[in-house]
Parts: sequence; C-alpha cells; structure tokens
Amino acid sequence: EVAKSDAQEEVREHGSATGVALQRANRDLARFVDNTMRLGQSIFHVAMRIIGPCMVVLAYSLQGFVTYAYFWHAVPPLSEAVGVPTCSAISSFGVFLLMNALYNYTKAIFTPAGLPPPFEKAQLELMELSEKQITPR
Repeated sequence: EVAKSDAQEEVREHGSATGVALQRANRDLARFVDNTMRLGQSIFHVAMRIIGPCMVVLAYSLQGFVTYAYFWHAVPPLSEAVGVPTCSAISSFGVFLLMNALYNYTKAIFTPAGLPPPFEKAQLELMELSEKQITPR
C-alpha cells in the first residue's frame, strides 16, 4: 500500500509514470553523451600531444629533402645550362628563402598560441627601442 501511494504521488507530481521514466532516460542519455564527449576530448588531446612533434619532424624532413634534391639533382644540370654565376645567384636566393622559412617555422613552433606579451613588457621593449634610436636634432 505504501509503494502504491508513492507511485500515485509520483504520478500526481510529474503527470504520469511514463513521463518520469522519459525524464530519467533523457537525463541518463545526456550524461552518457557528456561522458563520451569528455572521453573523446581526452583521447584527442593525448593524440595531438603525440602527433604534434611528429608533424614538426615531418615538416623539417620535407624541407631538408627538397633542399637535398635541389642541390644534388638540380644544380649540376642548371649550372651547365645557365652558367655558374647565374646558378649561384639562384641558389643563394633559394638558401635565403629556405633560412627565412626555417626561422619563421621555428618561431611559430616555440611561440605560445594566442598569448601576446603583457602590455607593460611590450611597452617597456618599445621604449627601450625608441631610446636606442634617438633622432639627431
């Protein structure tokens, strides 16, 4: 009789017994989806921690391979076709671009994403720079 009165009270409070079961099922489903999403985020985070350095090594390897292929396979025929001074000028410009790309890529790797320097630090650096470059009167 007590269980029956509890069930009647629950039906009175929530509308019907199926309504309560549906609310509980929705709640359980939402919890399951939330837990699954958290697990997926954790796995993705760990995977990116592992894959990130591998991608950096891959990028440097590809740049090194292209440089090797140019100097080992393209320079000898190019120097015969256009002459040594022109080939040297083209190669020097290519090395300049390579060094620029490597420098910028390395700076991008070691710079924290989305974190500019604090305003005070940037302002101090700017003031130091302007003091060094005093214009003559």
